[in-house]
Formats: sequence, C-alpha cells, structure tokens
Amino acid sequence: VAACAAGAAPPGCGPPPPPGASFPAPTAKATPAPIAGPAEAKANDDDFDTADDVASELDYTKIPSTLDAKLLTAEGGAAIRPTTIKVGETWTKRSQKALLGKPKEEALHTEEQQREKQAAFDLLDALSCSGALPIACCSLHVVVAATHAFDQSLLDTVIQQNVNPIEKLERSSLLVATTIHDAPAGRLLRDEVRERVARFAAPELLGGDAAAAGEGAVADLP
Repeated sequence: VAACAAGAAPPGCGPPPPPGASFPAPTAKATPAPIAGPAEAKANDDDFDTADDVASELDYTKIPSTLDAKLLTAEGGAAIRPTTIKVGETWTKRSQKALLGKPKEEALHTEEQQREKQAAFDLLDALSCSGALPIACCSLHVVVAATHAFDQSLLDTVIQQNVNPIEKLERSSLLVATTIHDAPAGRLLRDEVRERVARFAAPELLGGDAAAAGEGAVADLP
C-alpha cells in the first residue's frame, strides 16, 4: 500500500476492478526467426540430391559407348561384343489392387503396353510435380548385355588351344564390371579369389596385386 501511494506502482496495485469488467488477453511478443546463413542453407540443400547433382554423377546413356571404347583398347577385349536385347511382343503383368489383395497376372499386348507405360509416366509426373521435386529412395535398373565369343567350340578351346575358358570369362566380367561400377578391379573381388585372378585371369587389370601374386609364386618355389 505504501508503494502504491508513493507513485511506484508495482504490478497488481491500484483500485480493484468493478464487477463485470473484462480485460484484454495478454499478447505474446513475436520474435522474428533467424535468417539461415550460407553454411546452413548449403547443409539443408545437401539433404536431397537434385536432378542436376544426380545427372552429374553418372550418365547411364554413355555406358555402352564407354564399354565399347574400353574393350577395343584392352587386350583380348575384342572377344566381347555388344548384344542387342529384343523383348517379346506379349508381356506379363503381375499386380494386386490392394496391399492384402490377391495378386493376379494378365497378358499385355502392344496396345496395353503403351497404355500402361503412359499411366506409369503420368503417375511419375504427378508425384514429382512435373520434375520439380526430387524422388528419394528409388532404384533404377539398367541392363547392359555383352557376349563373349570364342573362335572355336568349347572342346577345341580347351584341348587344341589349351585355354581355360573360365579365366577368359572372368577377365571379361571384370572389364565390364570396372566400367559399369567405375571402380578398380581390386575392389570388386573377394579376398579369397583376388590372388588367383591376379595370377591367371587378369594380371593387367589388378596391377600391384598381380605383382604381389607373382612374388608369392616365386617365393613358394623350392
């Protein structure tokens, strides 16, 4: 009471309100959100890969030409020829209307294939807002076919030429794998087979591993 009389009125001082009086609700003071700096904006942008980032990592349309160029320069790569895959005219579609529904199969001819393809692209266009939104957690399957051709039959290759066809096929598989995965051959082999492949199948692809395998072979000699 003394403080109110002195003029230094603390909160709650003053005459009591008349009966039935109403008071405005307290208002909260708005605090502006801090503006994200360049580092924070870059961190937020890195959460999702944009279409430009994905395209700059690997262009799948260049894999066939890159593989052909590597096979032409590699020793023995001429035995591997590109192969064209021709699909049949009638496809089989497996689907189910609901998650717990009964799956069914149906044959799709040319007209049905075009209709299903257009429906799939329409759905993709709707989910991505015509390509404006990135699609995360998805997989893309790319099939690249190649055929390793031998000049002679299997028996003639083994008996007359004294060539192990398995080693030739392992080398061809490594040539294709290093191109598709863009990784050295040593990273694509298991530890238990690396020495054997480096010594017999593809010593030029494994580099230092081949030299190590050769040294081990000499050291094992009596």
